[in-house]
Amino acid sequence: MHRLDTFDAYNQNLVKKIAVRGIDIRRLSGINAYLYLESIEISKNATPFARVEMEVKLESGEIRRQRRRLKLGDNLYKLSRNLAAYQQGFTFSQIDYNKDSAEFTNGYELFAGRAVGNLEEQDLRRIQIREMIQAHLDKEKELYGQGIKVLPLFFIDEVAKYRDCYREDEKGEYARIFEEEYENLQSEHL
Repeated sequence: MHRLDTFDAYNQNLVKKIAVRGIDIRRLSGINAYLYLESIEISKNATPFARVEMEVKLESGEIRRQRRRLKLGDNLYKLSRNLAAYQQGFTFSQIDYNKDSAEFTNGYELFAGRAVGNLEEQDLRRIQIREMIQAHLDKEKELYGQGIKVLPLFFIDEVAKYRDCYREDEKGEYARIFEEEYENLQSEHL
């Protein structure tokens, strides 16, 4: 059995650069529903918008997480189909590209890369995997014309979370998350 962590990989010249993106998790007493501000972006007409992941009640009554591009004045309560957790002032009052933040009418300011509400370990892993895929696609787009191949590495806590020999498809939790998120992001880029 071999052990290789990020520090060893760098010291052995196996990787040229290590980039880490942190995810900040806050527990707020005023919000129970999950909310993640992925990024603040500028549209073609120079209007800022927020890319968020939030909970939405489906027509079946089931609650699912969805990624949305939202603008100033959008109301999370209405967009979630009236989830009570978003009822108290979660309407965008400001979206600031320079500060990489969004502010709501209730005064709460959320910064890009920050998640609030009910989060579990799997939620954090999904965000990290999605962010890595996004960073990879962005870097690949930037360097493709120079003939430079971008190769991201994952350092995982156990092999079974990627390859599970006890499942029929042999895919572990991380492999399934990776494929779902890659498909979603790839369709956005193409």
